[in-house]
Amino acid sequence: MARVERGPSDILAAMELSEVRIQRFRSVEDLTFPVKRATLLVGANGCGKTNVYKALELLQSAAEGRLGETFARNGGFESALFFGATERSIVLGLSVDEFDYDLELHPNTERLNWSPFAMDPRVRKETIRMRTNGRSKIVLSRTLGTCTALNEHGESVVFRLQFDPNESVLSQLAEPRTFPIIDDFRRKLLNWRFYHTFRTDAESPLRMPQPARRSWTLDSDGSNVAAVLTTINWHSGHGKTVSDAIAAAFRGATLAIDESSAFDLGILESGRRTSAQELSDGTLRYLCLLAALLPPKPPQLLVFNEPETSLHGDLLPHLGDLIALAAIHSQVLVTTHASALAERVQSATGCKAIELERVGLATVRQNRTKASPGAKLYFIADDE
Repeated sequence: MARVERGPSDILAAMELSEVRIQRFRSVEDLTFPVKRATLLVGANGCGKTNVYKALELLQSAAEGRLGETFARNGGFESALFFGATERSIVLGLSVDEFDYDLELHPNTERLNWSPFAMDPRVRKETIRMRTNGRSKIVLSRTLGTCTALNEHGESVVFRLQFDPNESVLSQLAEPRTFPIIDDFRRKLLNWRFYHTFRTDAESPLRMPQPARRSWTLDSDGSNVAAVLTTINWHSGHGKTVSDAIAAAFRGATLAIDESSAFDLGILESGRRTSAQELSDGTLRYLCLLAALLPPKPPQLLVFNEPETSLHGDLLPHLGDLIALAAIHSQVLVTTHASALAERVQSATGCKAIELERVGLATVRQNRTKASPGAKLYFIADDE
């Protein structure tokens, strides 16, 4: 596939993530990196790529009101804190369009006395700033005691209500009429899509008939893959792209979804239909990646953690081309340790990947001066 060229009409004019900031989260003590249309993070297993992925997931969890749940599912605050950190706080931040968002998390104060909720984080500070004409204006400012938010009239309103200390204010001030700017920012984060694992065991929902309904984006677990692929065929200009991708990857095979009542996934090869129950793990994952990368309604940001898992090496160039195609309509951030995939994405998009490694407890850039634990993780991504 030739390098993807983008015209002005192809590029989203707004709602773009431009920077991510991470402090004292898992293996990353201090990291700030830019995000372009295509951003590629490359390194061996265990170097810290997944921790960047999880940090982005955590920021979306804040907008969803699931901070406590997410921390609990991943071992609690202490497990997420950079080992050996002298300052016991995790700070996550990002820049989206003209907004800068920062969230500071501390251990739950209840842990000083016994509590069944000791794994919860506690939000110490939360800020949204809006950059306008070279100036920065505070849209939201939250501390332990108070919260100040900009309302629909541009006035700062002070709340002395008792917010849930373990959750972000983003999810607790979800009032589009009263706080339109805050709600707009929250919706940007909710539009992101994350893909890490797809169940492919015999009981996986991917192998079962799915409700016959329009599905505009793939669920994080891929459980609506047949519905998304059907929606692409009926309501998207990517129907031929999907057909060509399947034919190229699987020796001329075609997609064969039984649409009689429920959507039953399958492919047709040499006159024989192979049902979802018979498809290999790699084939099933590849179909999920197709649906995730070419949805009828592209999300603002697509994030993939090691999408090459279970795929044969011959499929990686095809996957790289699809990632490049997806970057026309969405920002795409990919972590990978597959050199063939990284090379194909770089060739097709012009992005510059960076290799990472683990030095002691910290994630660092390869070939940089070996720093002590706590060194920054350096990341370069450029599509120019």
